[in-house]
Amino acid sequence: MVRIGTLDDSTLIARRMASCPFVLCASQAYLEAHGRPARPDDLATHNVLAFTGNSGVHEWRYSMDDGNRGQVSLRGSFKADSGVLLSTAALHGVGIVILPIFYVADHLKTRELEVVLADHETYPKREIYAVYPQNRFQSTRLRLFLDQLTAASRELPWEG
Repeated sequence: MVRIGTLDDSTLIARRMASCPFVLCASQAYLEAHGRPARPDDLATHNVLAFTGNSGVHEWRYSMDDGNRGQVSLRGSFKADSGVLLSTAALHGVGIVILPIFYVADHLKTRELEVVLADHETYPKREIYAVYPQNRFQSTRLRLFLDQLTAASRELPWEG
């Protein structure tokens, strides 16, 4: 299994594959129509698209270049349980989205989406892990698969 985030079940082995930065981004059309947030508190006046898989409050926790941390409550009119749907909504100017980089990396590269508040980083940082049960006799197939997955993860655009 591949998972993002910390592992609660210590009976499993978690092998780190890659980092998984979350980024805030929006389309140029949205930013032109609603303004570009200059500080995290500015997000309170924006439509921030929400991932319904989050069971907590709609908020953003961040750290700054100087090491200070903060959080800001968010509001938004659009919720979905799909990163693809949220990134598509952002592309169409619906609002600002906070997603793992793998959903938006290509759109950032083509400048269809722009990073917002680039000097702030989503906190806590998240990692991508391959997770599997402990077994003294790990199968050759599993070991080779994990080695291949690890090698491929090193080539992800944000891992460079």
